[in-house]
Amino acid sequence: MGVKTTLQIMFAVLIINNANSQTFEWTFQTVSEGNNIQMVKKTEDGTAIIAGFGNTLVKSIDGGTTWTDLGVLTNADYFDYQDISIKNSVGYAVAMSSFKVVDRVENDIVADCSVLKTTDWGQTWSLVPLNMMGTGNFDSLNISLPGNNNRKFTAVECINDDVAYVAASWNNVAGNKHSNVFKTIDGGVTWMQILTDKEGDVINSIEQFNGHIYIAGNKMLYKVSILSNTVFDLYPIVDNGSDDAMYFWNISTYNNSELIFPTTTDSIRITANEGASFYTVPGISGANVVYKHDDTTYVVGGTTTKTKGTFNNGTTWIDCSVGESIWNGGVYGDSLIALAKNDIYKMALVDIEAGNFAWAKTDISLSENMIKGMDISGGDLFLVGFSDFFASSENGGITFQSVILPPKSDMVNAGVDIDFRGLGVGADSASIITSRKYKLQDNATADDVFLPGVIFTTTNNWETYTVVDDTKIGAKYGSKTDVNPYAEHCSGQDYFAAECINDTVFYVYVQWSDTSAAVEEIHGRVFKTTDNGMSWDTITSNLKNLYVTTVTFIGDNGFIAGNNVLLKTINGGESVTDLLPLLANIADNNIYINDVNMVSSDTVFVSTTSDGVFVTYNGGATFQLIPGTTGANGTYVFDKNSWLTMGTSARTYYTNNYGVDWDYCYPGTTIYGNGIVIGDTLIAPAKSGVWKLYVPSLDIGVYTNDLAANKQSNIIVYQNETVVSVVSTSEIYKCELISITGVLVNSTGVNALEHNIETAYNIPGVYIVRVFTAKGIESQKIVIR
Repeated sequence: MGVKTTLQIMFAVLIINNANSQTFEWTFQTVSEGNNIQMVKKTEDGTAIIAGFGNTLVKSIDGGTTWTDLGVLTNADYFDYQDISIKNSVGYAVAMSSFKVVDRVENDIVADCSVLKTTDWGQTWSLVPLNMMGTGNFDSLNISLPGNNNRKFTAVECINDDVAYVAASWNNVAGNKHSNVFKTIDGGVTWMQILTDKEGDVINSIEQFNGHIYIAGNKMLYKVSILSNTVFDLYPIVDNGSDDAMYFWNISTYNNSELIFPTTTDSIRITANEGASFYTVPGISGANVVYKHDDTTYVVGGTTTKTKGTFNNGTTWIDCSVGESIWNGGVYGDSLIALAKNDIYKMALVDIEAGNFAWAKTDISLSENMIKGMDISGGDLFLVGFSDFFASSENGGITFQSVILPPKSDMVNAGVDIDFRGLGVGADSASIITSRKYKLQDNATADDVFLPGVIFTTTNNWETYTVVDDTKIGAKYGSKTDVNPYAEHCSGQDYFAAECINDTVFYVYVQWSDTSAAVEEIHGRVFKTTDNGMSWDTITSNLKNLYVTTVTFIGDNGFIAGNNVLLKTINGGESVTDLLPLLANIADNNIYINDVNMVSSDTVFVSTTSDGVFVTYNGGATFQLIPGTTGANGTYVFDKNSWLTMGTSARTYYTNNYGVDWDYCYPGTTIYGNGIVIGDTLIAPAKSGVWKLYVPSLDIGVYTNDLAANKQSNIIVYQNETVVSVVSTSEIYKCELISITGVLVNSTGVNALEHNIETAYNIPGVYIVRVFTAKGIESQKIVIR
């Protein structure tokens, strides 16, 4: 039997022999049923934050009595309907996104999207299966292949009972973008692509006209035969060398003889010969929607500066803004309908003919979001828009009612869970939280498919938050796949530990897959940003497939630790020193570090899974194994000699004399990591919630070298609700009040035999009173309630 094993058994006997000498008042509070709580931390103002699996991200401002969801996923459970098209009894509606897991600056994470179909004039709607959308085994040809994600449908056109077209965009698992138009000839059972891959370019509108469909969008304008699927590229004709970045927003028709194409900034283009040539409407820079009443009269809708009318073919324009942007519209009955954010606006056709461009507002109480599409079926008006807006009117748009849609549980992938795990709390109400990669597809016989993780930051204690554009992590390193997680051939970006210094400085450990070589590789690095995520530098070498569980800093001094990883920096990551050999010399060469608790830059506790708990008092120059410990998920330090190791039933113990004696204090289930103390309560993470320990129930001894030298105390401490009185037989020249976490609350020069400390304005909790006299330094524990 080796020496290490013998020592472990000896320490275990020591623990057992000293168990149960105290009573530990643990209570359990459920926070997120069935989910593992990963971290509990607190901000400068005492706010507690919990991060865990299953969308668990909550905070408490009352010491952990109640918890409030931070709301980073509250916008996930809805559809953004983008377009609707009905021909007689059959029609389709498309949702740009459903269950948007997170709205990134770039590359939203979208779990799924939907196409709906009606066969009863729009009265009821059902889901169209999307598993047959596309053909082949290339992700650019088949939107339904495993790994394709972020599916978004942006436009739809129904031709008849059997034929319809939808525009879609999507990403593959590596983040490459695709977009195309799909056609069905069997009522939505199967779909085929009709264009070459548009590589993510946005397709805004599809319109049928004289046996063809016309497709318009970002730098594209196509004409496609409905019968033969022959594709004609009209962009070179409409562009005519004048602008290579035209953005077409919509398509409308006039008198069965003209097609009208509004652009965002390149005026309005019209063709009277099905795309053989185009002319430009003068005097207007662009629009979202155009209504042509006759050869000289137009009404255009767009932003507040682009909503205008003309009765002389564009020679002069009359402003008719409604005070908000108009996104779409069309003729219904005897009126022109304009779709805005919360309302619709009507303009009588007789008024347009008279040159009177006046809108009448109709409030739609069903909507508080952008209205994007409209169509007519059986005399009824149908409107769709963002955030689940889908309504119909039977009385000319005077009143609206909801339509019958499939159950939300069928439409939304309610099983989507983001697992939060890396939480860093910094100064000035700043925090960072990371999530691990989301499993998009769980394959029994093939590799699972993952979407990247997500990084959220806040500068106001989670009143609001920002999603970091993590595609910038490593971007400065270009195509280097071992340094840039988002380089070509890289995917599965996974975020582990994170640390926040302030509202601009963050550290994050990223691990990712690289398929650029014949054999897939795993890379892992810690990155740092000093500009709130705009740019990132790597501060470590490639840690490959090693897990990093902790990144923790005090100022520029920090530790990075995990599976066979223990690194230290004293300059904010400009240089890094490997400290793992110092532990390996004491334990073994296979060390899994669960937590690093920096009590100060010099005093640091390192908790390992099965190699004990280590402490350094010189910033990592040397380490010592704390006697009696065999491992822990985290170690909480109440004062210089009172520590609580937390973990499984064999790892949860308490000492108040530097580890000489240990008391068994397992609460009943495993504690997953280090905790926090707020007021008089320790809060520690567990499954489904947190364990709480009443700190005043602990015997927190106070030992100092100065006090130990004095055989008899020369001070007496009295306490009531608001005042602590210190009386000494020797003159007191200084008195300090220190929190249980080691923070100096106040320090007062005295020069007297008595001193009173006002405590009415202190946060309730355990404190240390330290008294400096001519006979030395003495300390006493107090509890402020």
